[in-house]
Amino acid sequence: MGHVLVAMAMVAGLVGVPVALSLVSTVPASAVAAAPMAPPGACGHVQLAGSARLGGHGVDVKSNGPDQGSGTSCGGMNKVDGITTGPEWQCVELVNRLYVTKGWIKATWPGNGGRSSPSARDSMYDEAPSSLSKQANGSVGYVGPGDVVSINVYHNGVFQADGHVLIVNTTSTIASGTFALVSQNGGDASDVVVTSSARLSHGTLTIPASGAWSYRVIGVVHAPSGTGGSTAYVANAGTDRVTPIATATNKAEKAIKVGSSPDAIAITSDEKTAYVANGGSDTVTPITTATNKAGMAIKVGDSVPGAMAITPDGKTAYIANDSPPTVTPITTQRTRRPELAETPGQSRSPRTGRLPTSSTTSTPIP
Repeated sequence: MGHVLVAMAMVAGLVGVPVALSLVSTVPASAVAAAPMAPPGACGHVQLAGSARLGGHGVDVKSNGPDQGSGTSCGGMNKVDGITTGPEWQCVELVNRLYVTKGWIKATWPGNGGRSSPSARDSMYDEAPSSLSKQANGSVGYVGPGDVVSINVYHNGVFQADGHVLIVNTTSTIASGTFALVSQNGGDASDVVVTSSARLSHGTLTIPASGAWSYRVIGVVHAPSGTGGSTAYVANAGTDRVTPIATATNKAEKAIKVGSSPDAIAITSDEKTAYVANGGSDTVTPITTATNKAGMAIKVGDSVPGAMAITPDGKTAYIANDSPPTVTPITTQRTRRPELAETPGQSRSPRTGRLPTSSTTSTPIP
């Protein structure tokens, strides 16, 4: 099974390299105060729309068809923007698809939902990208939207290889209390489990046992932005900088140097890039929201750019200029010409994950 949980931030933007990963995990259909659903439906059927979770900013949870709840994939390998997200539709695929779609990772995130053996260190928690922060269970200070929870699974006290992975389904940061989780490929072919719950108390995350099934949390991998919350961007015309603010805590982060006298900001619909109009230098600066790094400034002529808007498909930004009164279109990161592009970051070298050959017997998932 090997499923994962994902949390989301307001903006991000990274490109990645495909690699293989393992997608096996097991968890009971009756598990964890979960809300059972109807049978899974056909392979790829949407069991929970992305618009219905993570404050409307998630990705769809899809059915593994007749293989629901097992380590067998009902389809092939899925890709997003050329990056392999995993076998259709295992738990780890959901995590990868969310994080790639949000631009939080550049390449496939390898690992199982849980560990392949009690002594192994091959869960998604263990294999988390170095760009993401994580906290071992017992030392979890908070959880936020899109955070990933890796768990080991036990049946009648016996360890089950490859575990499961879930995503924190909240709209704000939680330091204590009960909160919702979402996962893919949970339950079995007759009783689907998409949502469940967990409790955080004094740094320890617990998922209730269900009958013969019990769960031990390995740890939490946090979505970008430290708190798992959204980020607001404020233009500071007097200092030629943009200040990111974590909305979950209302704390200002390190200011980002842009052009002269920034006075307008627009964010692409995929939340990967913020474009800043610099009225004093007649430029527009793209900021990659996942890293808060400014890219190469885009010259828009001697026009004093002010207001700005981005088309719903995210492909074009329109800049309203004060002098002369014109509008300048800019092709954005997805398709723009190289001369307008920001300096790209180094792609991470491909990393091969594992494709475990463990039993495909259906075992319910929380």
